[in-house]
Amino acid sequence: MPNKLPKWVAEEISNSKWKATETFKGSGYFLMTNSKEKNADIQFYEPLPEGRYIITADVPETIKVDNYEKGEVYVFTLQIYKSDLSDNVKQFLEEQYKMNMEIIHKYELTSVEELNE
Repeated sequence: MPNKLPKWVAEEISNSKWKATETFKGSGYFLMTNSKEKNADIQFYEPLPEGRYIITADVPETIKVDNYEKGEVYVFTLQIYKSDLSDNVKQFLEEQYKMNMEIIHKYELTSVEELNE
């Protein structure tokens, strides 16, 4: 099993044709925020449509993640994107990592609201 993805696989994945598929709204908290890289790791209490509870989301310039506390509960709204993997990438992942993947997901944080209990 290779330690890191070959350049051709990484390029195919990063050049994926993303399609916005749905919006998700759920409660959870920030695990990590990175204003420099414009992303955040978020833990949800409810599962996302594909079953995940933890994701890394892209954060637009309009949301200042440094203004939010880690561990505090918020209501997040996400735009979910999907992209199909090429047959070559699917075959590579199956042979090298024993992973059966057809689709990859990308998430964009569109709003953050404090949870008022």
